[in-house]
Amino acid sequence: MISTLKADHRAAFDRDYVNGQVEYQKGNAALFRQEIENGSDPELKQFASQTLPKIEDHLQRALRLAGASSGDSASN
Repeated sequence: MISTLKADHRAAFDRDYVNGQVEYQKGNAALFRQEIENGSDPELKQFASQTLPKIEDHLQRALRLAGASSGDSASN
């Protein structure tokens, strides 16, 4: 991803960065859900349960940004 971003300029950089953030947050959310559902450490499960809403919020924000970015590039 870093090499892709280094090669990008302006709108391409923004698009690739935002898409990377969406995928990153999707992966985080999946890992935390996995821990909540299947974890064996009660403290870790509690941490995952408390933190997952923040991760989901970040994912929703990234998705909105990705939608706004794709709308901007369509109008240019």
